[in-house]
Amino acid sequence: MSPKYTATVHWLRPELTGSEIVVATAGNKAAANITEEIPGIDAVRGAEEAACDADYFTELASNVLGGNAWGLIAAKLGKRGNRIAFVKRFWWGDPAGKVDESAQERPKPIKGMKKILDDAAAHPLTADIWAGSVRRFKEARAEVDRLATQRQQAAEAIARITQRSAELPALQSAVEMARAQTVRHGAELAAAQVQLADAEKEVGEANDACDRHAKRQPNLWVILSTFFRAGREWHEKAARLDTALDNAKTAADSLRSAIGFHKVAAGQASIAQRHHEVALENAMYEVAVLEQRLGQARARWPGRLPYRPDFATDDEFHLCAPWADAAYTEARNRLFLEALRLHKTFILGAQPRLRDNLDVAMAVLRDGLQVPTETLHMVWQSLFLVVPVVSTTFASLPRLFRGLGREAFGWLFIDEAGQATPQQVLGGIWRARHSVIVGDPQQLEPIVSLPLSAQHALRRNNKVDEQWTPENTSAQRIADRLARFGTSLPEPDGNTRVWVGAPLRVHRRCERLMFGISNDIAYGGDLMIYGTQVNGDYPGHSAWIDVHGISSDNWVPDEGKALSELFEELRRDGVGPGDIRVISPFRDAVRGAEEIARHRFDWSFVKDNVGTVHTVQGQESNVIILVLGSAPRKTRAREWAAETPNLLNVAVSRAKRRLYVIGNRALWQDQRYFDTLAARLPVRAWPADRPTNTRPRLTGDHRTSDER
Repeated sequence: MSPKYTATVHWLRPELTGSEIVVATAGNKAAANITEEIPGIDAVRGAEEAACDADYFTELASNVLGGNAWGLIAAKLGKRGNRIAFVKRFWWGDPAGKVDESAQERPKPIKGMKKILDDAAAHPLTADIWAGSVRRFKEARAEVDRLATQRQQAAEAIARITQRSAELPALQSAVEMARAQTVRHGAELAAAQVQLADAEKEVGEANDACDRHAKRQPNLWVILSTFFRAGREWHEKAARLDTALDNAKTAADSLRSAIGFHKVAAGQASIAQRHHEVALENAMYEVAVLEQRLGQARARWPGRLPYRPDFATDDEFHLCAPWADAAYTEARNRLFLEALRLHKTFILGAQPRLRDNLDVAMAVLRDGLQVPTETLHMVWQSLFLVVPVVSTTFASLPRLFRGLGREAFGWLFIDEAGQATPQQVLGGIWRARHSVIVGDPQQLEPIVSLPLSAQHALRRNNKVDEQWTPENTSAQRIADRLARFGTSLPEPDGNTRVWVGAPLRVHRRCERLMFGISNDIAYGGDLMIYGTQVNGDYPGHSAWIDVHGISSDNWVPDEGKALSELFEELRRDGVGPGDIRVISPFRDAVRGAEEIARHRFDWSFVKDNVGTVHTVQGQESNVIILVLGSAPRKTRAREWAAETPNLLNVAVSRAKRRLYVIGNRALWQDQRYFDTLAARLPVRAWPADRPTNTRPRLTGDHRTSDER
């Protein structure tokens, strides 16, 4: 690793690679949130004991996270400061240990991965330990496979009954058409037979007429005595009778042919009818059998079968958690934890080679050590083998993975892709074998620092179509173009619609008031489905605090006073600072709110809990305080905030329990989208003794449980 120190890097078997996961976002907080939430103890709430008992380096994971963790699953990388902090906590641990105020003993040092692997080398695992880990994993895997097979049979029954039920109307129609054909050909056959009888009668009559006429043929004396007239007349009539006989025979022959055709057609129609009847009977029998099988499945796993006819509405159907019955969920959880135990056993058993590789990986992260591409690939794979998920911003991704080539790691998860330009995500997509792009085009759009005029100049110079201008699109919208399943939502102009791929329709964050506002302004009022599980009452009532103040910029000092009073009100109600986020569309208003928050709390609160709306996308809080700001004369500032539903949608949908809006209601209530906000929120005058004539317009029942 230097002229004085060298290290050996060991090759990894291909079977151990390809599952590396990189989570990338446009913003630091959004990236950090994911890799902090996954290993955090709250992620396994309700199963903490089982998760911690698996002990996937739990103590070290808590040290890396800087809080209580259940396993070393994810790490926050990206910028250099994060990388250095990770190396320090992950590789070296904490020699001082974690202080426990309730314990009388001196805290024990927290071992870093280096020390953990060194100890494993000093006390190697026995073959019995490895065999036991493998056996327990295989047993858990076999149980999951057994349960999965049962549910797969039900899933196949659902797919089959859906298909066969959809075929029934066509089969019924085919039977009815075949029966109609049979009846028609039978009727035509009967009619032809009646006509043939009449025709044969005509043939007989014509034949009799010919015979009678033949007997009346005049003799020679009569012919001569009439100067041949009698002979001519007799021959003329004979010719007419012969013609009539021939015509009658021809008609009869034609009818016999028609009868033969109708007999064949009627027979074929009867066969076809029976064929369609059998097909219908078989389909109906199969549907009945499948329905019986599904009935048994319903009894075993009530409410867990994703079979649309079992649900009264689409909303109920989407709220179903398919196959998440207790037995299967428990078995899958056990398999996951046994896999972690086995994985940890493997890591400790592979310590001689893995330690060398991780040592180089730490040098790469901490010092930017330059190594050959193939070597770099192996050391990154080794780190991912221990910590399967890392996060980064797009800005840091090229430096973090500098030197890695195409498809170097397994998976790239792009979160908040609606905030990322297509150009930002290209490097990550190129380095990944698979990419999962997650975002919402109805939330905040990309922020591009390059002036629009410069963007267009570069575009024209490189002959690039205008649709690829970073200002005009996002990675999410580009990905949605290729989505097979999805829906269309109205654009802000009201004249066009945007295709959204595979929308996640169930909303599980906000209480109903915030959900209703967000759904109406951004999703047409009917796309999203309310699925939030509200746990108990929460202090306070969401409201619009109507402040009429003057200002020369976007910070209104009276709104700051109202904010300070609201802080005090929340404190009296027992709401802690960690449950509060203060946001605003404008930086001026944010700076003013920061000053108010600093006096009320501290700089730590200001740093983590006060910012523009753009800084909170991908985050949430029990209480959101939206400080609107904007001077009365700055109409354009308010129009900018209301150009699209995106900004207000993000602001409102961050609030899990309560939403407070501080601002001049008269100035904002006529702005697009904000009119819905003004109509839904109850109004509180500020100061409290200032009278107000405004009242909320309630459209539908969007009140929270405590407001009812």
